[in-house]
Amino acid sequence: MIAVQPSQTLVVMTTATRRYAARAADLSGVRRVVPGDPRYVMFDLGALLDPADIAQEPLFAALIIPLRRRNVALLVTRVEHVLTHLPEYPLPALVQQQLQQPWACGLVQFEDSVIVRLDPRAVVRSAMAQRRADSPEAV
Repeated sequence: MIAVQPSQTLVVMTTATRRYAARAADLSGVRRVVPGDPRYVMFDLGALLDPADIAQEPLFAALIIPLRRRNVALLVTRVEHVLTHLPEYPLPALVQQQLQQPWACGLVQFEDSVIVRLDPRAVVRSAMAQRRADSPEAV
């Protein structure tokens, strides 16, 4: 039997085709942003997690993650809910072993579905490392 832990405050968001959750404590905020705003390094969360999950319309909702020198905006289609006390389950070991990146850290039961809880800081670290590798002057 898997221990179910009630989650702390979670932000539930959607990308073009999927739904994810993240702990609110891992974010400095949720904001509307203008594409190209120089205050943020911006990444489309959906495209980072699944290259086929590309938004057809401009993205303005953002999860803000602070770094040492810059703030990163993970762009999403929309932020649906901010909730507490959702049942949360650890990822099975077999699933963890198959992940290419350590971005998923749990499962959350929400409405009639189970969604992946992301570690937004891990997503940002990987995205920034990839950006540096692709173009060192871009960061």
